[in-house]
Amino acid sequence: MQVYTKRHHGFTLIELLVVIAIIAILAAILFPVFAAARERARSSTCQSNLKQIGVAWKMYADDYDGAYPQNRFDPAGGLHYTWKTAIRPYVKMSTFRCPSNEWYDADYEGTEPGRSYCMNGAAGHDGSSDTVIKNPTEVINVCECRYGYPDVYPADQPWSSFLYSTEWNPTPNSYLGVMQTHSKLSNFLFYDGHVKALKPVATLHQGELTMWLRSLEEPQVIKDLEGWRQRRLKELLAHGEYAN
Repeated sequence: MQVYTKRHHGFTLIELLVVIAIIAILAAILFPVFAAARERARSSTCQSNLKQIGVAWKMYADDYDGAYPQNRFDPAGGLHYTWKTAIRPYVKMSTFRCPSNEWYDADYEGTEPGRSYCMNGAAGHDGSSDTVIKNPTEVINVCECRYGYPDVYPADQPWSSFLYSTEWNPTPNSYLGVMQTHSKLSNFLFYDGHVKALKPVATLHQGELTMWLRSLEEPQVIKDLEGWRQRRLKELLAHGEYAN
């Protein structure tokens, strides 16, 4: 009687290489798709955060006779009160963090948990009200930023300067720049409460900073840029925020 035994054939080297090549091709195709989907989800979370901030902004204004949150200086020097502090009772702390912003760990002084967003200082630093913003659907209220600075100020580019700096750098994603965290886009909250993803340069209207100003009749940044910069520097020096 003949006895038959089963023979197990292993994979040949060529077969293994083919399988590895197929896996590599699939990974190359699918990983960018998964990464894009993840970033879209993060951008959606960021936009939700900004919408909640917009609601909190309005609730604050309702409680304070139409006045918007602002950043205030302590007469002894230094920033005493920020818009984040003003609206903190109306939102959760997690609202101030964009999941795509890796620079969230602390604010610029390292004294408290940071934020991924900063207010448009050109429109609201001095405590604007709902009667002052003439075109709320077109004026930026809050945008994404790096290092948790409280304000962003426009100059010759909308992302070029922060309240605490005299360096004028038009490069996005620098430590002074609006963050382009979502596939080269940044989310912007407007004064009417809507949120839109834009390239920072798209916030310019033919070279004019109309998305950053209360109204088209505000000429100080456009017509007298250098004078405006010098006034900001004097304010910084007066408050001890900048040393020669």
